[in-house]
Amino acid sequence: MGIVRAQKLEPGSKIGIVCTGSPVSPERFQLGCQAIQSYGYEIVVPLNPSEFYGKYDHGFTNGSAFERVRSLDALLDAPEVSVIIAARGGYGSMDMLPLIDFEKVRSARKVIVGCSDSTVLLMQWMSRASLCAIHGTSVGSCLADARTNEEAKRSADALIAMLTSPDYRYSIPCEVIRSGAGEGVVVAGNMSMFTSVLGTPWDLNFDGLILVLEEVAEAPYKIQRMLTQLKLAGKFDRLAGLVFGRFARCTAQHGPQVGEVIKSFVSDTLSGLSFPVVMGFPFGHWGENQPVPVGCRAVLQDGVFSLLEPPVG
Repeated sequence: MGIVRAQKLEPGSKIGIVCTGSPVSPERFQLGCQAIQSYGYEIVVPLNPSEFYGKYDHGFTNGSAFERVRSLDALLDAPEVSVIIAARGGYGSMDMLPLIDFEKVRSARKVIVGCSDSTVLLMQWMSRASLCAIHGTSVGSCLADARTNEEAKRSADALIAMLTSPDYRYSIPCEVIRSGAGEGVVVAGNMSMFTSVLGTPWDLNFDGLILVLEEVAEAPYKIQRMLTQLKLAGKFDRLAGLVFGRFARCTAQHGPQVGEVIKSFVSDTLSGLSFPVVMGFPFGHWGENQPVPVGCRAVLQDGVFSLLEPPVG
């Protein structure tokens, strides 16, 4: 794939905050910014991510797609900014895709960090700009809770460590659904977003990749449907490995729960495939959200998910 490592976060450099989707509450935005500052970094905010909080002037987003892309461009152009972090997820990243100049993204060589709705941007950072991106906490999620919640603090600490150290690695044991070993480039994110781009120019070839999935607030039958849709689209046919993270608040009063859905899907629908599959990786909404570098190589072996290379250098 020819992925290039982004520039690392140096002491004294600044972190840019971009609102890729929905507005974030002023309180959570302030808490997230305070957390970033507590690590010793200043912030650059070209577009106030709370400007349309509680308003619907632009539907579900914090400003028009053009305004949000213009704020991204401002951060790409700013020499003092080496890292860009999404303010929150929600909805809106897909609207930005046709307006982004990915050649400019490639030239700027800046890593972007985000989760949930930002998944589609992480995919394109890798596929169109040939840069690593990081699926990690947004400003309004774990960063906002880092001072009061231990899981959030671990997530934020790990993100800063990954951004600042080319030597950063981890090996995390998971629950084995199907044993084996696989090595490949990692792509990680929200399953709804992966299914949302199917059949569009923004779709991604998963062949040879290790796919890391998470989801939030979807009923188990919807999880089953999205997994089936990805299977019918051929996304599982030539994977190197499959990692299930947290499926937060994906519950139902009756019928199979999400863990049963995942296990039965692997044993039945994916029975003809041999790549390793694990679940329980600490990644996703509402809990510990370990950073996962999209575009970097990893290995999944004996139930352990291990990073082989960093996203920055």
